Amino acid sequence: MSEKRRDNRNRILREGEYQRTDGRYRFRYIDEDGKEKNVYSWRLDKNDPMPKGKKRELSLREKEKQIEADLFDHIVTNGGNYTVLELVEKYVSLKTGVRHNTVAGYKTVIIEPMVDGYIRFLCLDKNDMPKVALHWEKYLEHIIEKYNKIYRIQMPKVTPHVCRHTFCSNMAKPGMNPKTLQYIMGHADISVTLNTYTHVNFDDAKEELQRVANS
Repeated sequence: MSEKRRDNRNRILREGEYQRTDGRYRFRYIDEDGKEKNVYSWRLDKNDPMPKGKKRELSLREKEKQIEADLFDHIVTNGGNYTVLELVEKYVSLKTGVRHNTVAGYKTVIIEPMVDGYIRFLCLDKNDMPKVALHWEKYLEHIIEKYNKIYRIQMPKVTPHVCRHTFCSNMAKPGMNPKTLQYIMGHADISVTLNTYTHVNFDDAKEELQRVANS
């Protein structure tokens, strides 16, 4: 039977533990991906004093406990070389017994449809296709209907087009360059964009005149 390894204080070292000649401890282990990893500490046990001039850190055996817990829970502590999509797929693979609509929600993250050469759509429907104006119109109808059942002051009808026009107007009022706004809004004809600039009132005109006079 081989003699057990000990540190310079004659304490028995566990499997994977090692003390270097400079006194620092090392623990070697195999991670979730089967790769060899090392962690280090100037202290073997949490009750050990910290060497003078060294920054305080967890003891080696405290770090070992964290690693053991992470390996038990199948946690990749440094993320490895995973992409966001790979991490999501790994997370989904560990989920069991979830409802159908929850699984469908996972799919909207994992599956990336392509429409007319475009990908990375933010919102997908239950068929994994990009949501269109009709989806949002129905959502807004539901929100307004629910709001009006609760509150006495009723909310007027709001559509995605109204929200889009409001955004365009709010960008036009501070004086955003019309060509820039045309690009953001996706207007093929700049006259459509310029029509937004006609929706001004007396106060808007007054502020603009004052801005020009003070420039």
